[in-house]
Amino acid sequence: MQLVLELGELQSRAGTHASAMAITENDVVALLDTLFDGMSVSIERQRRKNKAALGGLLNRIEISQESDLPGLCCQIEPYCRLEAGVP
Repeated sequence: MQLVLELGELQSRAGTHASAMAITENDVVALLDTLFDGMSVSIERQRRKNKAALGGLLNRIEISQESDLPGLCCQIEPYCRLEAGVP
């Protein structure tokens, strides 16, 4: 099962008001904690040398179950593409 959400259009519409509409790490973690109750959520930040404008943006979220059930991984890539899948 795979879920793909494209958020780039929303980001581009925000334009100069992006800072006022920005979703913070805390917002993302709170949402994921609610959706995936009982799983651990970790966040990784990466800087991209060739994409200075995206440097330091949140681009990866890992969600793992603390049990023997199959894990769930969500990744936010540059340009705000979110993919979630169960391996």
